[in-house]
Amino acid sequence: PAGTPLAPGASLAVEVKYQPVDVGSDSGTLIIETDAIGETEIRVALCALGTKAALCGMPVPIDLGRVDLGMSGQVPFELKNCGNQTVDITGIAISSDAAHPSAAGLEAMPPALPHTLAPDETTSITVRYTPPAIGPATGFLAVDTISGTEYFPIVARGVEPCDLSPLPAQLNFGTVAAGMTADRTLALANQSNNTCTITRIEVTMASGTFSVPMMPTL
Repeated sequence: PAGTPLAPGASLAVEVKYQPVDVGSDSGTLIIETDAIGETEIRVALCALGTKAALCGMPVPIDLGRVDLGMSGQVPFELKNCGNQTVDITGIAISSDAAHPSAAGLEAMPPALPHTLAPDETTSITVRYTPPAIGPATGFLAVDTISGTEYFPIVARGVEPCDLSPLPAQLNFGTVAAGMTADRTLALANQSNNTCTITRIEVTMASGTFSVPMMPTL
């Protein structure tokens, strides 16, 4: 305060408060005027860094992979406070808003809420998918905090219990002279989570002559 006398050996506490309005560095100067001979003004540099609460997730995207129809698949998702301020989590759910739509069959199993994360602290969330149909599924996990909502993408795929894929999808023999032969190999890949049984392999011909000289035992 102006006009405050300081006796020899005494001190005066001056509280300086910093309240950032955005993220980034800030600087300023505290000016103190006195009647000291040769030092009527004392300047103290001020500097600070404005930050905000930050949440990081692992893995991103949340990949549930291939899930059989009639079954459910789930994966853990780790949520971490990667900022330097405490984060208060108030809600965790599969997003359903227009900007972040989610497919049917996705489900989130969060910890007890509300939940507070200190800097560098983590918590685990289970994300589950029960496919209602064959095909890709996408969505978002919405994490609500007192500062706003963070969205983490989710990917999954509903598949038949037995899902065989030919690799490659087409066998191109190119140009072959009459009387000569050319061989190509086709792999049948089981991309499901279950055993698939092959019951028949047959070659049909629109033109030319194709055969399977070493038919697998079925």
